[in-house]
Amino acid sequence: MPVVGMMHDKKDPYRVNRAYACAVVAKAEGIPFYYFTPDEVDTENGTIRGFIYEDGRWTKKNLPYPDVVYNAGSPREFKKYSSTIKELKRRIPFTTSALGNKRRVYERLRKAKSYAEYLPRTAVIRSPSEPFQFLNRYNRIVIKPADGRKGAGVIDVEQTPNGIRVTEARQSRILSPEQFLQYINENMLNENHLVQPYIKSVTKFGLACDYRLHVQKNGQGEWVYVAAYVRVAPPGTIVCNISRGGYSNYLKPFLKHEYGERYRSLQQKLKQFALGLAHHLDDIQAARYNSRLDELGIDVGIDENEQIWLYEVNWRPGSPPTMYLELDVIKNALHYAVYLARTNLRND
Repeated sequence: MPVVGMMHDKKDPYRVNRAYACAVVAKAEGIPFYYFTPDEVDTENGTIRGFIYEDGRWTKKNLPYPDVVYNAGSPREFKKYSSTIKELKRRIPFTTSALGNKRRVYERLRKAKSYAEYLPRTAVIRSPSEPFQFLNRYNRIVIKPADGRKGAGVIDVEQTPNGIRVTEARQSRILSPEQFLQYINENMLNENHLVQPYIKSVTKFGLACDYRLHVQKNGQGEWVYVAAYVRVAPPGTIVCNISRGGYSNYLKPFLKHEYGERYRSLQQKLKQFALGLAHHLDDIQAARYNSRLDELGIDVGIDENEQIWLYEVNWRPGSPPTMYLELDVIKNALHYAVYLARTNLRND
């Protein structure tokens, strides 16, 4: 059985919940597994000081290179180890490569055209004119950082009879056009921000909601639909992320409550969309960067016409908020790593 090495930027595996989950699932599946960081790689001798989980604790040992690297760390943190990682990649397959931020993913899909119809109109804020043009056209817009995570920095802007209402971190204020112009100049032009029309994806009670569609490659190297759930925002905000106070629910009962008997067709529509988009992005990744994707968290909204809108694609999504699905995600990740290692050995 090929050896899977999980590479992370954190030196202490006790700080990485997924490391423990991987170790437990790997043992149950009979997959040799260890944890390491790039600074513990000895490229001259082809060895690694890594951690093996045994007898209820992590033990550090000198280990040979694994047969495949489960790439689980932060690309930002890995930059300082670029020469080491480049050498590893020359000799060992990696499960995945970074997908890019919101802007890059949007541009890839827009240029490829196949999924352009699902993209909200988007512009990079290079001057105050972009938000004003969107606001005049759509009356309500969303401003978000291109590199944002977990809903941080998302701003809801709406034209009202009393002025421009700006809601940030659940705090609203009314600004005049001149004040809004100053706000954009002071807060948006030095950062990489995007502006989009507001998509009215809401519950019957008017609460903002979105849908996380989680897809992975399995032990045969095929994309599978692992999980789907809805996230509902707290009152007074459009940010649905659980880390920002939102809550999640199972997809089927939610769709049934909101859409009645149409829930079946919507379920199928979301599944087909997620798998189709995963194949499409994977093909683009292979053609442009000679690498492959293995796991995506796709965030979408459904408007009042039941049109799907793509909000964001997360290259390394968090685990679904239910224990049994989390273990399924780990199992798929490890089996795909084994598949990749075996494929690489056959091709050598």
